[in-house]
Amino acid sequence: MADNQTPLMAFLTAEGYLPTADEQGGIAFKREGRVFLSFVTADDPNYFNVYCYMNFEGVLTDRDKALAAANEVNRTLKAVKITLLDDNDPSKVSFGIEALLASPDGFQGIFERALAIVGLSIDHFSAKISSARPFRSAVTQ
Repeated sequence: MADNQTPLMAFLTAEGYLPTADEQGGIAFKREGRVFLSFVTADDPNYFNVYCYMNFEGVLTDRDKALAAANEVNRTLKAVKITLLDDNDPSKVSFGIEALLASPDGFQGIFERALAIVGLSIDHFSAKISSARPFRSAVTQ
């Protein structure tokens, strides 16, 4: 684990999450059935991100519909970044937020709200594409 992962890993562990880290700076943890990822970089300790990758396979096959839903949610929710991950497969979608922090531990003050906004963006996107909810995270632990 890289040194710059230590504050986030310590925070997640103290909060009762079971985070796992990889050599590329990614930290994964679960909350309410969803897997969240944060990518920590040594060159910018005052930057925080958190993502949830969802797979809408069998629910979402129309790229135009996916793009329209992503754009609408990006416009209406604060700080959200929804991205279609594969131009040829609109069912793979990333939901996240990215934030510039005043200090490296500043993520603690926005952590709960960041996860809530990511979850809300998934819910809004799901409602836009159909009445069905996504059936699984694209990433599992």
